[in-house]
Amino acid sequence: MKKIYIDRSLSLFAVALWMAVIFLFSAQSGDNSGDFSGNMIRFIARIFNSSFEKLTNAEQNAIIDSLQTLVRKLGHFSEYFILGLLSANAIRTFPLSSLWKWLAPLIFCILYAVSDEVHQYFVPDRAMRFLDCCIDSSGAFCGIFAFIMLSSLFTRIAERKKHLS
Repeated sequence: MKKIYIDRSLSLFAVALWMAVIFLFSAQSGDNSGDFSGNMIRFIARIFNSSFEKLTNAEQNAIIDSLQTLVRKLGHFSEYFILGLLSANAIRTFPLSSLWKWLAPLIFCILYAVSDEVHQYFVPDRAMRFLDCCIDSSGAFCGIFAFIMLSSLFTRIAERKKHLS
């Protein structure tokens, strides 16, 4: 019984920690957020395109600008994919029906996405966007789905091993 409380506490702590990470990203001003995603693009471009450094600054900036929106939206999706995984893992420690093990983390993530967008409304050069809520929610849904599918797979593997021994 004590093991489940430790598992639950650590799982909930991971969710809270990841929520803090999302909050900190959202608290960045528009300029800082843009610089961060621009630097990510520059880093990735250097890895996948060895001639990137040979381009002029204008050419590099054109590449970065063309990828900025995609990278920012993938950032939203990824943040909430991870939140969905962590939330589904945390809810696993509670005695709920299968339906609620899907719905509870999804509702939680959607509500956090909405609150995150409201938070961004008050940050300089940031905006509250319905599309971002949709991207966040779809990331959370995919993370929850991935967690449930992987859990199901691992459970089946464990059961097969148990029957074979």
